[in-house]
Amino acid sequence: MTEVASGGIAKPRPVDGDADADARGPSRSARRNPRRMAMFRRILLAITAAIQVPFALGAAEAARRIGMPVPWAWGTGLALLALLLFGGRVRAGAPDTRRASSLGLVLVDIPFYVHSTSSAARP
Repeated sequence: MTEVASGGIAKPRPVDGDADADARGPSRSARRNPRRMAMFRRILLAITAAIQVPFALGAAEAARRIGMPVPWAWGTGLALLALLLFGGRVRAGAPDTRRASSLGLVLVDIPFYVHSTSSAARP
């Protein structure tokens, strides 16, 4: 979308998802209703916890096959670790603002995005 500036030159307007729009901070609905965002986070974490059950079973089976002691604890521990790390990413991304450091973007956000989308795309 564009608007015409003085001199007849088109000036682009920020749209949803634009970098300038992201720099403004959280959306109006997130600022207006924090309970709604908390409910969304709880639902997101519940879905993630349910998805971790097959992972925990697979990790426990792998631990059993390689002879590790207490395989169920390995499976459960790894699933809980994954859930805690995901919860941290949700909290970090909740304000919906840009990172102050581009290093964090390159080392955390981009790899997390690639991992999550490739995990979701698997059959």
